[in-house]
Amino acid sequence: MKTEVERKGWVVFFKSMKVKLICYFILMTTLPILIVSSTAYNRGKRALNDRVIEKLTSIAELKKGAIEQLVAGKAG
Repeated sequence: MKTEVERKGWVVFFKSMKVKLICYFILMTTLPILIVSSTAYNRGKRALNDRVIEKLTSIAELKKGAIEQLVAGKAG
């Protein structure tokens, strides 16, 4: 357990204007960076998923056409 002096030391430390300004500065610089980077990550992830789905759909269409030609060739 912390002693009363140790607890008061932290309180005095965070009451300092210099420490408050540093904490606010760090907070105000890291929050926008986190927001922008998470937005960019999510957009990139969505774009990659869309591209993969598009490619897989085109491959499925090609396979479908090949199977239809094969079936039509055997039937005719």
